[in-house]
Amino acid sequence: MDHDVFISHSSKDKNIADRMCWTLEVSDISCWIAPRNIRSGESWPEAITRAVEASTVMVLIFSKNANTSKDVANEIILAMKTGVPVVPIKIDQTTPKGVFQYYLAGAQWEYATGNLTDYQLTNYVIKVKQIIDSKKKLSEAIEEAERRSIDTGSNAALSKKDFFKQVVLSAIIYSFLIMAVLSGYFYYYGRDWLDRKILLNNTIAPIEFPVSGYWVVTGKANMEVDEDNLKAGNIINNGLVVEVNDAIYFINSDEGNKLSVVNLVDNKTINLTEDQVFSINVHENWVYYINRSQYNQIFMVSTDGTANQRIAEESAALIYFENGWIYYINIAHRHAIYKIKPDGSERTRLTMDHTSQFFIDDDWLYFKNENHGGFVYRVRKDGSELTQINKEYSKHFNVQGDWLYYINGYDDDRIYRIMTDGSKKAVVSKASANHIHYKDEWIYYTNNDEGGRLYRIRTDGSENTKISEHTSGNINLLSNWLYFVNRFGNDRIDRISLDGIE
Repeated sequence: MDHDVFISHSSKDKNIADRMCWTLEVSDISCWIAPRNIRSGESWPEAITRAVEASTVMVLIFSKNANTSKDVANEIILAMKTGVPVVPIKIDQTTPKGVFQYYLAGAQWEYATGNLTDYQLTNYVIKVKQIIDSKKKLSEAIEEAERRSIDTGSNAALSKKDFFKQVVLSAIIYSFLIMAVLSGYFYYYGRDWLDRKILLNNTIAPIEFPVSGYWVVTGKANMEVDEDNLKAGNIINNGLVVEVNDAIYFINSDEGNKLSVVNLVDNKTINLTEDQVFSINVHENWVYYINRSQYNQIFMVSTDGTANQRIAEESAALIYFENGWIYYINIAHRHAIYKIKPDGSERTRLTMDHTSQFFIDDDWLYFKNENHGGFVYRVRKDGSELTQINKEYSKHFNVQGDWLYYINGYDDDRIYRIMTDGSKKAVVSKASANHIHYKDEWIYYTNNDEGGRLYRIRTDGSENTKISEHTSGNINLLSNWLYFVNRFGNDRIDRISLDGIE
């Protein structure tokens, strides 16, 4: 079980709870919410107990419905007993009573009477993220203190002479160990160790950094790779990185998630805007992005940073630029999929259903339909021929030709595949996954059973291979590099050379 947030709510407030869940997960904060995460045949009390105990923080959607719910009350009691902090969000004027009055008397309440606004949701995400980060740092500090305590206690029992001998002996042993590790490192990595250099502190490694010609702008792209599908796979993974010509555009977490660009010729990095961004697209001389600093509105900025303008005032999630159109999820209009011209004209609705993810492949737009169980549907780019593909809650997905690859929420988040006509469904991996991406008959994914570490597996289920010890979030693929959100590196964007994976 791999999640950060448990969302406690009354079933009568499901719509609001689902919006909160979606907003957190779009921000790459994993959530557990009933009934979505309860497997078929699983005991509800046992599932909820395990989920609460495994959580870093609980978000409580408090209302008159929650105030009278025994299940919600039990979840609060369990959170308090296990030390899980609770962020209570009050959505009406109800006064807490009973368990809620007792346990949450000293809590800092958040208020959202009426409908939750996108601005409020964004603020809640920030607060939850701060709690998660604080608990992580506290845990690391406690572990370090315990380690130091053990070291100090053991040394205190030694005489000064014995202690000196132990220090010298330890230094000799560690020196040999370090030499052995370094020898093994250079033996294993050999000549290509420079190609395995990662992005540190969100700056691009200056040594032998590749130029792929993403979007086939320079003609240097690998023609065996479908660049449009790589782009679609990156966008559904929150659009972290884009490479065009001799520049890489990326979300710079060290600069407060601003949009930055590094020039691969002189290795200089600059910020293009002061905005917090995600879902980056680049076309010709413009970067299209979602502006978190402006209520998730759609913006564009010139690639030299000299011009910046808003395209649409509506709050959006996931944008995709193609053939003069921007496709996007319109949060303000029940999360339906829209398209709009970069000048803000010809705004058109393509779907009626609540959508949390979408993927464009050729003439089709595939999307996760939250109004229908989180199943994957597809529709033509003109909004016609709406068709259901699978019948399972799909946590994350990717489309390649006639195949849909998806994480099956009904089967412990295992990776499945099914043809886009709904036939030939099969299990691809036995492992539980969180994010997936595809390239050259490989599915790249984060393995929940291994703490979110990076793996890849053939589409037929063979050659399941760990490719990194890093715990990762979203995955982006550019040319021969895999970019990922490094959970062990303060959520920086790091990269791994695909050429070096055996």
